[in-house]
Amino acid sequence: MKKVFRVVSVLCSLTILMTGGLTSARAADYPERLVTAIVPFAPGGSTDIMARTIATLAEAHLKQSVVVKNVSGGNGSIGAKEALDKKADGYTILITAENLASYRVMGVSPLSFNDYDPIILLARGVPVIVTKPESQWKTVNDLIKSTTQKPGEVKIATTGPTGVSGIVATILGAKFNMVPFKSEGEIITAVLGGHTDVATVGLLSVADYIKAGKLKVLAVVNDKKLPNHPDWAALGEAMPEYGKHLPWGPFYGVWVKKGMPADVVAKLKDSFSKAAADPKFSEFVAKNELLPMNLMGADALKFANDFTSKTTWLLFDGGAAQKSPAEFGIPRL
Repeated sequence: MKKVFRVVSVLCSLTILMTGGLTSARAADYPERLVTAIVPFAPGGSTDIMARTIATLAEAHLKQSVVVKNVSGGNGSIGAKEALDKKADGYTILITAENLASYRVMGVSPLSFNDYDPIILLARGVPVIVTKPESQWKTVNDLIKSTTQKPGEVKIATTGPTGVSGIVATILGAKFNMVPFKSEGEIITAVLGGHTDVATVGLLSVADYIKAGKLKVLAVVNDKKLPNHPDWAALGEAMPEYGKHLPWGPFYGVWVKKGMPADVVAKLKDSFSKAAADPKFSEFVAKNELLPMNLMGADALKFANDFTSKTTWLLFDGGAAQKSPAEFGIPRL
């Protein structure tokens, strides 16, 4: 009987080594091959630029390559779903913006931030309303006046109702001719080429064009002016009636599928937090007028949930949402 017990004990020990023990060993050695960072938008936009910057810096701490893979479509929902469909092993991560907040109420996708665990929220940006320098509008007030006088005639480039451009259009309550594009990169090209009249995009993606004089800023979508650009009007100051919605803007973060080994999540958090603390990233954030966040864990989840509440109820109250946030248990802040 004792011999049988010893045999069973040995077999159990071997099983532990071959399952849990092996998993822990693999987690300790992570990453053993390159990591794919899915960006759910086409190249050239704010999220893509952010992802490539932070991924390059994180490589030094992960001691492994991080390859950015652009999977566009569905206002980011296709790429977000692909990241969720992969194994929870740390070799596929998601670097995305705020779009996940509004998918459910807009009927785009059942996905939300609740389907992922945050690694780190990196920074948030301020959207800008831009047009060509020679356009007829001198101020954002002029633009809104045109949409009132000629509803549906002013063409605004948009990535869809849940993107930055779509939500800002909802905040403005103006009747634009919404011209759809897949990415901010395409939007910028359209405005530069005169195919659309105006656009609202993250400052990150148009900073160079503004500096080069190829685009002009009608307003920053913020409650107050940016310290480095006192000559740019703030929407909340120029048109106080919109102040209740401000500040509002995109934010960028690194997320993973739920269920990843704790050691893997810890390694990712350590590597990306060190990358975010790198002077090169701080310089990148400052150059592009972004506001650093560096939120992790419960703080990151709270920010994402609060943003979801604010945005979804804004869309619902403005008549843009297909479903009430209340259907998904999203509280009104």
